[in-house]
Amino acid sequence: MKIDELEQKINNLADMQQLIDSTVKFHITIFWTIQAFVVAVLGVALYQLAKRLFDKAMDKKEKEFLAKLDEIEKNIRINLKEEMPIQHAFDLVMNGRLAGRNAIILDLENLQLPNDPHKKPKIFFQPKGYKDSFEVHYMNLTNQYCIINKAGYIQSINCLIVDGVFQKGPLISSAVSESEAKELIKKNTQ
Repeated sequence: MKIDELEQKINNLADMQQLIDSTVKFHITIFWTIQAFVVAVLGVALYQLAKRLFDKAMDKKEKEFLAKLDEIEKNIRINLKEEMPIQHAFDLVMNGRLAGRNAIILDLENLQLPNDPHKKPKIFFQPKGYKDSFEVHYMNLTNQYCIINKAGYIQSINCLIVDGVFQKGPLISSAVSESEAKELIKKNTQ
C-alpha cells in the first residue's frame, strides 16, 4: 500500500506541477501584457507632453518673431515718413511770344518748407511739348522764378516741387512780357 500511496502522491505532484506551471505562465503573460500597456501609455503621454512643449515653444517663438516683425515694420514706416519728401505737382499754361505776356513770375512766398531745416525745396520744370522753348530764371533777391515762353504759341509746362508745397495764396504773382521779365531778372538776381 505504500507504493500505491506513493504513486498517488507522485501523480498529485505531477498535476500540481502542471497547475503551478500554467499559473506561472498565466501570471507572466499578464505581467508582460501590463508592462506593454504601461509602456504604450507612457509613450503616448511622453509624445503628448513633447508635442505640447514643442507647440508652446513654437508659439513663444512665433510671438517673438511677430513682435520683431511689427517693430521692423514700425521702424520702416517711421523711416519712410521721415524720408518721404513732400511733393506738389501742377501744370502751368503760358501764352506764346506773339500774345505779348509770355513770361510769368512764380512767387515762392507761400511755399511751405519741410520740418527738417537741412532740406530745401527743389523745383523742377518740364515742358509738355516736344520742344524745349522755355527759359527759367531764379531771382534770389525776391525768392521768385521767372519762366519765359520763347515759342510763339501757347505751351504747357509741368512743375514739381519736392520737399515743399504751396499753402494758401497766389502761385503766379504776375504775367509780364519778355522784356519786362528780363528787367526783373537783372534787377532781382545777384
